[in-house]
Amino acid sequence: MKQFILSAIILFLVSNVYANTIDSLSNFLDQYQMLESKYVYEGGEYSKQQSVALSLTKTLSNKELISLQSSNDILVRCYSFKQLALNNSINVITIIKQNLTSNSLLERIDGCIIYTQFLKEWYLEECFNTCNTSIKNSVLHLLSDNQLMSLLSQKMIDELPLVEKNYTIIKGAYLEGDSRYFNSFLSYSIGDNDSYILKEYNADSLKISSTKYLHFISSKRILKELSIGLLNIEDSYQFIRREYVFLALLKLEEFELIETYKDEVSYHKPLYVALNLTCSYPKLRIELEKKYPSFTSKVKESF
Repeated sequence: MKQFILSAIILFLVSNVYANTIDSLSNFLDQYQMLESKYVYEGGEYSKQQSVALSLTKTLSNKELISLQSSNDILVRCYSFKQLALNNSINVITIIKQNLTSNSLLERIDGCIIYTQFLKEWYLEECFNTCNTSIKNSVLHLLSDNQLMSLLSQKMIDELPLVEKNYTIIKGAYLEGDSRYFNSFLSYSIGDNDSYILKEYNADSLKISSTKYLHFISSKRILKELSIGLLNIEDSYQFIRREYVFLALLKLEEFELIETYKDEVSYHKPLYVALNLTCSYPKLRIELEKKYPSFTSKVKESF
């Protein structure tokens, strides 16, 4: 008799949990349908769809969120995935793996911008924007194993965790020709990378992105030659380029080279801006302020 009663109680509890799961999912889908009709993008109005959808998904369990991945509605799948990412659920990795070969398209609504994107790219974007380091590392290795490193955008690459076990993957992606990984490659690499930097410098048509590699250069001679070359370019980008170069040289404490430009009028503004962005050479900043008080005060006002 006791066994019968116990079995009945267990059956009741299981049925109740199942019913509650069905009810909560049904409730979500019912509300989601209302949500879609109420907050659909119209006439340039800002869509509240995502924030309201997430207020619904956060009430669901991970199991319920995973079940929504079988929905025919791509937006339901997106919102449930985003919630899993917010929960730092390891199921994020499985879902990304299942969708790596998918060519399903998603019409995104971000404020007043509508554009189409592959669902797998959206999943990756959410993962690298939201998930913890452990999940990001696992997804990075998953992409590497499937030779799909090209799926990562520059923003996602910049979000890659800087840990030693990722170095081989990042180095491999760069050496295979994807220069988007170069900055991460340099951040990991130990030793002389000057030949790689010269290669990127020569490939940089605007000679702006090259400026962020100066502090990685090992050879003083190459550093000086590249810096002078960058500072002497005259075009519509010269101000921002010179500011970046001076900032890099200040951080490297290459004061002797900087001093050669302090009395050249065309270099005053980018040099003075760079001096105000770092505390490494206050002596020169004060000298310029005493020599050119009118000019430096105007620059300060623009900050």
